[in-house]
Amino acid sequence: MPLGAISCFTVERKDELERPLEFDSERMERLQNGPSEVVLIGNSMVYCRLNTHYLPDLLAPLSVEMVTEGGTRSLQWFLWFKNYVAEVKPAPKVVLILYRDYDFGRVDFRVAGTYLDTIRKSMRKGDEKYLWIARGQSQIRGPAGWLEETFGEHPQNTKKRKRVEDAAMDVAALAGSLPEPEVRKYVKGAFSMDKLRSDIQDAGASENDNLKGIACQFTADADKNYLSHFDQVAREHGIKLVFYRVRRRPDDSNTVHQAATLADYTRDFRKWIEARGHAWVDETDDEEITLSMFRDGDHLFKESYNRYTEMFVERIRHLLPKPYTPEEIAAGKAAARNLLIQ
Repeated sequence: MPLGAISCFTVERKDELERPLEFDSERMERLQNGPSEVVLIGNSMVYCRLNTHYLPDLLAPLSVEMVTEGGTRSLQWFLWFKNYVAEVKPAPKVVLILYRDYDFGRVDFRVAGTYLDTIRKSMRKGDEKYLWIARGQSQIRGPAGWLEETFGEHPQNTKKRKRVEDAAMDVAALAGSLPEPEVRKYVKGAFSMDKLRSDIQDAGASENDNLKGIACQFTADADKNYLSHFDQVAREHGIKLVFYRVRRRPDDSNTVHQAATLADYTRDFRKWIEARGHAWVDETDDEEITLSMFRDGDHLFKESYNRYTEMFVERIRHLLPKPYTPEEIAAGKAAARNLLIQ
């Protein structure tokens, strides 16, 4: 009876939490101001393994951009790709997505709380359907799960995060005379997850493994994950996708063991990728990425970043495109101007 009495309210509230928030246009402007032939999308598997300052030097004269945030997974990566990266004029020629094992099969990963806020700020009108895919794959079941999903972490965490941010703003404002927007931007940057304990967000390697009860057969069904949607957007914009599987933390013998189900999933994933003209790279069996390089979970020590970055570039070198021609740059700028006029 109590559940029935509040059902109308909960449906309305859930719809509200699935609507787009104000679009993060600042990110789009930054990408458009410096179009890059090569773009990397992912989470801390990018910035807690690669030296992001050294990488552009190794890729020159190509320009590279990184679109990352700790803890994000496939829904966020797709929205970044569709609504930001693919919309840059000229569009990037190659987009690499760094992932672990079942990241593209586990669409219910990281779609609540702070992650939901970021997702909704990356959505355009009509993108609710992509969030619904993640909802349909949710592993929460039964009345208890429904209550958790409906009344769970998001409202409480949002309120707590706002209190922390407001307190930080008050303290920061006392330290100088910058305008409020600049102070808020500084506070957000100072407390971003890559400045804090990165292992809180993404070093928990075990949660990336296949969990009990999760189907581990590969599928690219458009109603079950975002792979076919990635492919469609890439084709529309002439972008080559590179799905880059990182080496997981090895054991004491410097070996990464894979279950038979994961090996089968990976084989079918690779077939699907290559059949569509995209590329697949796997560093899982590279024993030069040793246990001594790993800090926590699948993150590396900073002292290992340079060497890892060099190995990364050598592994993808054959996939790198030619630089933009002057004609491509001019056409891209003209297209961007026309979009602003519209």
